[in-house]
Amino acid sequence: MAPKRLEDAQKQRIYTALIALPRASLETVAAAVHLPESTVLRVLTELKTEGLAAPLDDGNGDLWEAEPPDSVVSAQLDAEQRRLDEARETNRLLTQLYWTARRGAAQYPGLEVITDRHLIARQHDVILGLAKREVRSLSRPPFVYLSEGEALQRDIARQQRMMEDGVAIRTIYYQQYVEDPVVYEIVQAYIAHGEDARVLADVPMKMLVADEVRAMLPLDPLNLNDGATLIVHPSGLLTALVSIFETLWRISAPTSRSEAGGSLTAQQNQILTMLAAGATDEMIARHLNMSNRSVQRHCAALFEQIGASTRFQAGALAAYSGMLQPVSRRR
Repeated sequence: MAPKRLEDAQKQRIYTALIALPRASLETVAAAVHLPESTVLRVLTELKTEGLAAPLDDGNGDLWEAEPPDSVVSAQLDAEQRRLDEARETNRLLTQLYWTARRGAAQYPGLEVITDRHLIARQHDVILGLAKREVRSLSRPPFVYLSEGEALQRDIARQQRMMEDGVAIRTIYYQQYVEDPVVYEIVQAYIAHGEDARVLADVPMKMLVADEVRAMLPLDPLNLNDGATLIVHPSGLLTALVSIFETLWRISAPTSRSEAGGSLTAQQNQILTMLAAGATDEMIARHLNMSNRSVQRHCAALFEQIGASTRFQAGALAAYSGMLQPVSRRR
């Protein structure tokens, strides 16, 4: 199935054209942006729904006008305010989690605290086995459960079996995972085999959730060997954890999609994937064995190709539009 093509980049191009072409016909706008009239009409309809453009009554409904840019800025500010409200709600839920966990498992049957590292590893496998619909996870350093070699292949094989059984896998990674080339390669291997991944500037904790039946998270994420891990059974707290994940998912950025199509070269795909993850020019150059100047030239060309104005927007737009292909792990 072809990916959806109603991208923000197209909206930006068409809205900009409308600003420069008052009372423009569909044909005029299509010629200005070099897109088929059917595509332009579809995007104009979307812009109308969002309050950014309006059809004019000229007898045949063929003329369009852009709404003033100040209204667009206002809409963007409203969207940012919604994002901030979601972040505040996440903070409230995290605070609730903090105090609930510290009241002690003995006082609440929905909680279980384990400290034995072997039991913790076993519980990780148990939770994955419980999932019938979806596995949600938050991943940040230290990456204890990321493995290489045969262990990585076993994990990938298990992931493939789960997905064949209809279990979706969604992970939000700490944005700076791209700084570690080993971790970056391993994460890309999971993505290449079907994991739906996003990145966030600051993932607040490590967490694994199977459907709405069980979750686990370390109480001390910096001491995973000897620290306590909280196991959460069906409860109000588990519902809060799922809500936290979904809120973070909405405000995180896509990194790549396994079903994606597009016309990017393998090198362009790698650059855009790393841009979406927040990588600097130096990180990209080091990873791809290129000079910083070459990376900058490639980035400038990619920005123009997909209609992006910033490096992060380039990666995010490419991921949303389905341009990115999964990046295979190098041998």
